[in-house]
Amino acid sequence: MARIAQPIIASEEDRLELLVMSRSFKIEKRYSQRAEVILLSLEGKGLMRSLSARV
Repeated sequence: MARIAQPIIASEEDRLELLVMSRSFKIEKRYSQRAEVILLSLEGKGLMRSLSARV
């Protein structure tokens, strides 16, 4: 049985830093992708739902 994700709380400053990381070409791709997933979670979008929308 799948677990329910705990809500993530982030300040506006944290969101801005995650946004910068998700668009950066200077950091490793995995960190950029992780930042993008966290941003999607903050918006209340599930990972599977957001991935299916991109395909």
